[in-house]
Amino acid sequence: FFHTLPVKKETSRVVTIHDVIPLVFPEHFPAGIRGHINLLLQKLALKDVDAVICDSQTSKNDVVKKLSVPKDKINVVYLAPSPSFKKISDQHQLSVVARKYSLPPRFILYVGDVNWNKNILGLLESIKIVNANLVLVGESLVDESLIQVKEIDAKIESLGIKSNITRTGFVPEKDLVTIYNLAFLTVLPSLYEGFGLPVLESMACGTPIVCSDV
Repeated sequence: FFHTLPVKKETSRVVTIHDVIPLVFPEHFPAGIRGHINLLLQKLALKDVDAVICDSQTSKNDVVKKLSVPKDKINVVYLAPSPSFKKISDQHQLSVVARKYSLPPRFILYVGDVNWNKNILGLLESIKIVNANLVLVGESLVDESLIQVKEIDAKIESLGIKSNITRTGFVPEKDLVTIYNLAFLTVLPSLYEGFGLPVLESMACGTPIVCSDV
């Protein structure tokens, strides 16, 4: 819902569209008048691009359906983790990062955003059931101005699991790789995804994954 793609074409253009989840579930992503106008401008600009890249067949299908982009213009190119995501055996590095972010000795890891489709409220309920420590990594997770963060705070309070939750905010890639290595497992409980890169990042670090099949 932001006018990021110029309508006027001055050169050849290849555009990556990771997903269109807000268009698939509009009731959870209200755009407002300005957002709808921007969407119309985005659609207009897309008519004149040379090619589109999507991360998955699901995203391609959604782009065809929701943005009316011809199938033969869309190329599916799957994501991959950076080569820096790997197993770490350096115990000093592991302990330094664990202290830096005040991480518990044994924890479940979530890496991502706070959007509705990420199902963080459902994740918090499961943490209550299993009484585990949860580390939430992501810049938006500490943005108190966001409605979603307020809902997360309220859920944590109502479940009485504040002592189980650690929020790091944004972390640089090197530290993120180390946190993946420190985790007991990584969880991605999304209700819908265009791809779900944290699954591959965690696997590359040798950390097990629990994720939804969406």
